[in-house]
Amino acid sequence: MTALELLKEEIFNFIGEGSTVFVLQEKEEPHHIKYVSSNVKRILGLEEKEVYKLEDWIKWVHEEDREKYRELVQGGFEENSVVEYRFLHPDGNIRWLREELKSFVINNQTFIFRTIIDITSCRLKNDLYTTMFDSIEEGIVVFNKEMTIRNVNKGFYNIINYSGGELTGKNLLKVFEEKGYIKERKLIEELILQLLTNKLSQKFSIKLIDIYSKPKYIDVHLYPLESVIMREVDTIIGIFIDVTEKKHLEDQLSYLQKMETIGQLSAGVAHDFNNLLTAVIGFASFIDMQIGENSPLKNYVQNILKVSDRGANLIRNLLTFSRKREFQAARCDLNKLILNAEPLLKKMIGEHITINFELCNNELPVMVDITQIEQVLLNLISNSKDAIEGKGEIEIKTEFFKIDADFIKRNGFGYPGDYALIIVSDNGVGMSDEVKKRIFEPFFTTKDVNKGTGLGMSIVYSIIKQHNGYINIDSNEGAGTRVFLYLPLLKIYKPTDEEIKSAFLDVKGGKETILVAEDDDYVRDLINQVLTNAGYKVILSRDGKEALSEFIKHKNEISLAILDVIMPIKNGGEVFNEIRIINPSIKVIFLSGYSTEIIDNNVRTSKQATFMAKPVPPRELLLKVRQILDGTMN
Repeated sequence: MTALELLKEEIFNFIGEGSTVFVLQEKEEPHHIKYVSSNVKRILGLEEKEVYKLEDWIKWVHEEDREKYRELVQGGFEENSVVEYRFLHPDGNIRWLREELKSFVINNQTFIFRTIIDITSCRLKNDLYTTMFDSIEEGIVVFNKEMTIRNVNKGFYNIINYSGGELTGKNLLKVFEEKGYIKERKLIEELILQLLTNKLSQKFSIKLIDIYSKPKYIDVHLYPLESVIMREVDTIIGIFIDVTEKKHLEDQLSYLQKMETIGQLSAGVAHDFNNLLTAVIGFASFIDMQIGENSPLKNYVQNILKVSDRGANLIRNLLTFSRKREFQAARCDLNKLILNAEPLLKKMIGEHITINFELCNNELPVMVDITQIEQVLLNLISNSKDAIEGKGEIEIKTEFFKIDADFIKRNGFGYPGDYALIIVSDNGVGMSDEVKKRIFEPFFTTKDVNKGTGLGMSIVYSIIKQHNGYINIDSNEGAGTRVFLYLPLLKIYKPTDEEIKSAFLDVKGGKETILVAEDDDYVRDLINQVLTNAGYKVILSRDGKEALSEFIKHKNEISLAILDVIMPIKNGGEVFNEIRIINPSIKVIFLSGYSTEIIDNNVRTSKQATFMAKPVPPRELLLKVRQILDGTMN
């Protein structure tokens, strides 16, 4: 029996009904196949007689794989080779085959022994796995205990912002070194060593840099896989999760909660101080009216009034920050608003500073509280002025801006839509990262003692948020500062009509009866003196319940009620709702350091209600009372 016959017999006994196709050919005559196992029909759909010529076999190989395959099976391989290729099955389907080629010598004859396995099912599963693996946004990297990467998905490339070619086969720690993440590389190495020692998963966080050179926060989970034979960790799976957006949201929530707490505290303090200032200004005004112009006390009284006025401005700032000031929105073109404020802004800066305006050509219709936006500009210009040492420049620029998903992802804030963008920039000293982190904190200031309250940027932040806008700061030490303000654009713009200014009326008193409800003793006493000295009859009450009782007793006498908004038992709005049931035509003046937020909407919109913010100078109160009683108030 020849060597070939012996080999064929051994192959036949071996394969039986197996799933592997065996092919035997001589290396010197590769075009003529000597033997093909009988299961070629069952597995590949070919008759034995169809494949005894190599070209007959090759024609079934997919054209994209054909030339490479032809070169290999004609002897162009090392001692052992493996190839995977697509095979055109006679049933019309494409199959994936894995073929292993070995050469050996029998009786001085060299043979090529080919074993062919259908791996279509495995290949499809592998493709499905690869697709699923790469579709996961989280970064997944599989590596061994020597830190060599075995497998990695596209998410990992994105997470570490890697574009340096194939990662498989590279050392994980060296990859982090390449990216400049030295601190992170050291941390990862330490925790991997812990994992290899205690075989416990590790969870930690690192900070990387995104494609926009901004910080990116990553949660990392490392999981050990043990070898079944050696019972030791030989593979580690690393999952890298981008939690930047989550961290931004958590920081914003924490910041908003802190600001809300401080705002509530500020509002409460402002309310109490308003009452004190109302009394101080009122009594000082009485003294001022009663002493002569040449009195040695005149200067002291004037200083009391000036200091009290400064205190009132500080209270207004606190109320703006805490959003307890009434929001008076109006439609306007942002460019016109800035132009109208230009003279005031120029007065704030010295001759050594130039301020430039670069306003876009198109209108920027917005719904804003004009006074508040002017306050924002004043605060920002004031900060820029203080930041400039020597000669310098400030620029105010406006433009149309569209916030989209990419902007939100890149910056961590915003809502999609059209915005008016204000950019206030200067070439001052700039800010450190530490200052930028705290810039919006109430009472935080970098100015010298007695040079600032630390409320300027807090107020800017609060006002912009109240307008459903956004604020961002770009600044570095020694490189100036740019403040970006984003205000929502109106879809329809109509300029507001100018308010009709009422003519100034001389203050005069009267004989009418006025109900005054005020829980603060000093303020109540002051209002009583102001009205009584002007000739009015005054009925006093300390709270809402007492005010209602007094009104019922004197309902036919009372012409006007002056009510504090916040009072014990019943607030001013509740009192008004009840007394106008008794007298539907009754007029009311509401006094408060707060806005009208706690009062029902039907009260706020009533033509019978007038609102005055504390502290109210006596002259203004008398003027308002007379206008209401005479029906001359616009």
